[in-house]
Amino acid sequence: MMKIMSVLGLALIACNVSAGLVSQSLGSLLTIRDCPTAGNESQCISESLSASGNVTIEEQIIDTTNVLSYGNEYSSGTLLLDPSKFSVPEFKFEITSDTQQRNGVNLFAYQQYLWTGEDAVIEFTVDFNFLMSNDVWGSDLDSHYNVTVLFADDIYASGGFFPTMDGVLDSATFQSKSETMLPTGAFFGSMSISQNVTTNQSFYLYTQVQSFAINGGFVDSTHTLTSQINGYDLSGATLDDTVLASALQPQNGPVEVNEPASIIILSLVLTGLAVRRRQPNHFIAQPDRPN
Repeated sequence: MMKIMSVLGLALIACNVSAGLVSQSLGSLLTIRDCPTAGNESQCISESLSASGNVTIEEQIIDTTNVLSYGNEYSSGTLLLDPSKFSVPEFKFEITSDTQQRNGVNLFAYQQYLWTGEDAVIEFTVDFNFLMSNDVWGSDLDSHYNVTVLFADDIYASGGFFPTMDGVLDSATFQSKSETMLPTGAFFGSMSISQNVTTNQSFYLYTQVQSFAINGGFVDSTHTLTSQINGYDLSGATLDDTVLASALQPQNGPVEVNEPASIIILSLVLTGLAVRRRQPNHFIAQPDRPN
């Protein structure tokens, strides 16, 4: 029975030729880095990995629910993925640090869609606001807030924390270190990406946030990052919510196997053949690594 189940599982993978097996996912990775003698951020990262320092890592990746909550003594937050409301996703979090620390929060969420309407343009917008400290440690800022959004043909689990992308169609990135941050008050930002889609095209929308609190610094994003999907016909006219809800289909759960594929699977099981999924060469666009 175990051999038959193994063959069945391999056959299911082999019959999935158009997309990764995971249609949605949420992830959080927290780091606490202690560095007793470091004088700046880069030294702290190095020292935390040595005998005189310490690093703690907590990781979660889930693809079975639409909500992920996390927390430790320096950071807490939630990720909400609600494709039925065209909001993909909502992030809320905060992170702090003590002196001689460099603490991080790494978050991602993605959702696969199938466009069943006429050819159109899909626009994906994220809005965010946050408070952050505005001091320096050595020559480094004591807080960072980074956001990446993208369209992709496909997304695969990579074996590490962040997934890998196959065929990035459009992307945008925000980095707080490239902006002028006020000593007090919230920073408000927005980014949009767009892509022409054709009937029965499958694609993914991906959002990633990385934030770091360093040597007593902090970032407060409990006011949230939110996102919105809009659609336009090829003349530029906005598609109303009824049309958008009908044509933009969230893909959830395992990939469906059609009848011919089911017959192939049954034949493989009966003959005891094991099928190994061939790994094609892909152009991979990898977001920043967690640290």
